[in-house]
This record gives sequence, structure tokens and C-alpha cells, in this order.
Amino acid sequence: MPLTFQWVRPKPYPERPKTLGEHLRKRRHEVGKRQSDVATELDVSTWTYLLWEQDRASPTVGQYPALIRFLGYDPHGAPQTLGEQVKARRRALGLSQAAAARLVGADEGTFARWEKGEGNHGRASEALRQLGVRDTA
Repeated sequence: MPLTFQWVRPKPYPERPKTLGEHLRKRRHEVGKRQSDVATELDVSTWTYLLWEQDRASPTVGQYPALIRFLGYDPHGAPQTLGEQVKARRRALGLSQAAAARLVGADEGTFARWEKGEGNHGRASEALRQLGVRDTA
């Protein structure tokens, strides 16, 4: 009986991505797209996308809604605290802290403290409801 060898090609991404670039690379390979195709889908240049995938540049907050749609999840992981929920929701909406603060009628510094888990938790919960999160418990 002849002996046969099989070489298993390693995946070009980690199974458990940690960085945004790793998340993007894994998803792109899963859907079988080229970098230029994903860049077009995300409405950025191929070079910008390439830099993101290599973790040499970061997207602006306004680019996160498209990234989250492409990935199917927020690459920062599930928020654990109220502050993380506020930040995740703001990022999903593509809003700067200043814009989110204006939207909920708060001061930008106050909003920043909510994201850090500081300040009035009742007002932070109300801000989340105003940003479209129904249950903050």
C-alpha cells in the first residue's frame, strides 16, 4: 500500500482573532472576497482597508457601522458594564462622543465619564434608552 502525505495549508488568520485586523482578515477569507472587494463594500480605499487588516491604522468612529455590518458583530466584544454598553452603542451608531452627547442632551465630558463607568448611572441608563437600547439591566 503506497504511503500518501497530505499537507494541510494553515489558515491565513487566527481562529480566535484578537485585533480588528485579524477579525477583518478572518471574515474576508470566510466570505471569499478580495481586499479590494471589501474596501468597496466598506466605502474606503483598498489601501485604507489594507492598513486596517494589518493593524497599522484604525477606522474612524463613523466607519464602524459598516465594519460591524460586514463582520456581523462588534469586534470589541460584548459589553460587560454600563459604560461599555454606552460606548458600544455610540460606536454602532457611528457617533463621536460630542455628537452622542448632543443627541441625549448631555455635556461631552459627562458622556465621556459615562463611557468610563463614572458618574450618574441613572442618567447613563437613560442615555442608552435615548440611543435606542431598550433594556440596560
